[in-house]
Amino acid sequence: MNFLVDLFDGEHNFDSVTSIARRKHITIGSQFRKSLDLLISQLSKCEPFFIRCIKPNEMKKPLVFDRDLVCRQLRYSGMMETIRIRKAGYPIRHDYKSFVHRYRVLVNGIGPADMVDCYTAAKKICETVLGAKADFQLGRTKVFLKDAQDLFLQQERERMLNERIITIQKTVRGWIQRKRFAKMRIAAVMIQKHWRGHVQRKRYQQERERMLNERIITIQKTVRGWIQRKRFAKMRIAAVMIQKHWRGHVQRKRYQQVDDFISYITKIIK
Repeated sequence: MNFLVDLFDGEHNFDSVTSIARRKHITIGSQFRKSLDLLISQLSKCEPFFIRCIKPNEMKKPLVFDRDLVCRQLRYSGMMETIRIRKAGYPIRHDYKSFVHRYRVLVNGIGPADMVDCYTAAKKICETVLGAKADFQLGRTKVFLKDAQDLFLQQERERMLNERIITIQKTVRGWIQRKRFAKMRIAAVMIQKHWRGHVQRKRYQQERERMLNERIITIQKTVRGWIQRKRFAKMRIAAVMIQKHWRGHVQRKRYQQVDDFISYITKIIK
């Protein structure tokens, strides 16, 4: 039995591979479903807006605007009534937590939305930025605003964020420049220290050489003087000795002459 199983094992594996490949085959329906799921996931991450297209003219020509045609399209499509209703009501609605999280930067002293009373914080933001008499409503769970008020809040938020970004950039750039200046100052001090050390060592070497030269000259002068004095002393002794011997020779010669003369006179007298 095991022999038969081993014999047909390859065919069994081939059938399993074929079935797996058949199951993995992508059909048009599955591909369409996958694309639709991807589109839905992308749309869920966005903020969709309904856009009505208005024809500027019947001829579909550029730079041609038919006022009556455009007004009829806006009226018949209900756009004028929608605009009137939106202006009369509060089309912009924010829940308190997201409202405080988004616009708390406009008022000082309001902490994160998870740590404050969102109703009180939202009321403070609206009264401070829009004014206490502004036409806004605070419901049980949401803040109701008009289009102009929401636009004003967004503009103020962008302005405040830009100011803070500029402040952060200014602070960071100043810190970078101060750090760079500190490094340059340390490098300059280090260069000055090494340069001054080099100058002092060179000056010390020159002074040392000068002093050595002066001492060498002094030693040479002293030695030469001593040699000359010693030589002069020897010459003086030799001169005195020569003078002494010469004077003795002269005196002895003179004495001999006198003695000879006396002897001669004595002989004559006798």
